[in-house]
Amino acid sequence: MQVEVYELRNYPRVACFLPARAEIDEQLFVGSIINVSRTGARFAAPSDSFTAALVDRIDTPIHIDIQ
Repeated sequence: MQVEVYELRNYPRVACFLPARAEIDEQLFVGSIINVSRTGARFAAPSDSFTAALVDRIDTPIHIDIQ
């Protein structure tokens, strides 16, 4: 058996865990940055309302403060 890996991202992601806050349409969400790359970051929040706030924001920048 042979395993092949295809990296589809332009820049590699670096795993991390940084406390952070995201603001979407004047709503503040508390969560964590769980990985970063040269062109973005993955923000995780324990709230379902965060996911709902993102529905219409595909490819739209979001302000994130890292503590």
